[in-house]
Amino acid sequence: MKIKDTLLESDFPLDVDDEHFHRHELTEILTSGGQGVVCKTNDPELLVKLPLADAATRKMLTDPNEIERHKRKYLGLSLLPIPEDIPLALPAASLSDTAGYIMPLVGGMVEFGEQFFLKKAKAKAMYKEREIPNWLSKLFEQEDEIKKGKGNYFSLEIIHYLNGGGLRRRLTALTKCASILARLHAHGFVYVDLSPGNVFISDSIEHSEVWMIDADNLRYEGTEGTNYFTPGYGAPEVVQERGNASQLSDSYAFAVMVFILLSMTNPFDGIALESNDDEGDWADEDEWGCDFGGGDSELSADKKKEFGMLSFVDDINDNSNEAPNRGLPRQLVLTEQLKVCCQKTLGEGRTEPRKRTHMYLWATALAQAEDVTIACKGCGMTYYPHQTECPYCQSTLPSYVKMTAYSDQTKQTVVWEWAREVSEDKVLRVPQRLGLPFSLKDNAKSFIEIQKRKQQFVIKCLDESLLVHWATSSENDGEFRRLAGDLVFTPEIGNDGLYLYIESTNSRLIHLQLCGERA
Repeated sequence: MKIKDTLLESDFPLDVDDEHFHRHELTEILTSGGQGVVCKTNDPELLVKLPLADAATRKMLTDPNEIERHKRKYLGLSLLPIPEDIPLALPAASLSDTAGYIMPLVGGMVEFGEQFFLKKAKAKAMYKEREIPNWLSKLFEQEDEIKKGKGNYFSLEIIHYLNGGGLRRRLTALTKCASILARLHAHGFVYVDLSPGNVFISDSIEHSEVWMIDADNLRYEGTEGTNYFTPGYGAPEVVQERGNASQLSDSYAFAVMVFILLSMTNPFDGIALESNDDEGDWADEDEWGCDFGGGDSELSADKKKEFGMLSFVDDINDNSNEAPNRGLPRQLVLTEQLKVCCQKTLGEGRTEPRKRTHMYLWATALAQAEDVTIACKGCGMTYYPHQTECPYCQSTLPSYVKMTAYSDQTKQTVVWEWAREVSEDKVLRVPQRLGLPFSLKDNAKSFIEIQKRKQQFVIKCLDESLLVHWATSSENDGEFRRLAGDLVFTPEIGNDGLYLYIESTNSRLIHLQLCGERA
């Protein structure tokens, strides 16, 4: 590759060589950020990262010293003791003729931003097609009466939300992303520059594999380095250059991503931003107790948002930037535990980083939320079944399996819950986190299968190493027996309650019930 001054779309395809004398054809830019671009290659499982001297103009690195510095940096990354089973795309080889590196990625994946954010071109196509479901037609017509085809339509955003797998798939994706970050943190690393452009998910909504890319800023917690961040996701102390990137700044960026992906609104787009009320007090002393300028350096509302100086829209202690009519109602997308995580990270944690939720707790809270979603048989949206009907189309609750795990047979402490809608011949796979302690690595692995066959249900254990016993209150005086092979039960037994006992060092009692329609 001949080193150019700037990288243009018209330059593709172009060839680059790596340090092992392999040639790669770059076909297009996949994603871009503040430090460089990631390009697709003619191999669907290989990507190329090209750092830039200026991301805005896509000015290439041409300084030999800078190129050599980047190559040393990539070599150092490849030597870090990162477990091989963490789905993180690390440098596999440096480029030989310029700065950059090759990284592997499972094929058929797209970035979170591409999968979950409605782009303008897509929105225009959806508006032109007018394929609006009945349950959203009233909202669409109300918006169209006002906007006449211009601006953002919340009804189209909801359709895109549904087409991308709804609430459940977003929770699944975020759980896996949180687990990756938590594992990196457990090994002492900081990711540094987290954003939806650096996290990838399966393109097909039938699958939800998650990988993270762009690991070239990875470093140990407590070490100094350049504080890169993506605008809108940078922690206040990083953006204001008052502290180094840390595991707590990773948590902050993750919380912003969680709130946007689930609620479809920014956690700081509230009335303070809309009013753009500049009273001058920001030029004196901010919430950090530090002088942030004076006189001519007063900040606009947009700048306050950029520097993390506007309060969280759902802050229970500060309603100065509330946003009562923005995004999806929080009770539809955030469990009580997720609300606590957001409050601790984006509320108190905005100015007090040590109050932020750690990534292990994020992973746990998201997995718990994912496990209690059911899909509406009418509109297809997924929601939490703590209400009597679908909150979107008002359809009745579908028939669903509910499993409640207790810490012991006294049933005093609920440790996990799981729920799924049932349909004929559909196999329900129960994650092992229901029956075993939560694991960052294997929490989504299935350990029980449930299937409805005509008027019966069949349940079997997939893990032969587990000692699982079952009992019902209507048979054998409620005595437990070893689960071996297929266990067949009728809806009547399911209504009364089937019990599973997981025998282990952390034994659990699981109560299975059939709920909802025809339960």
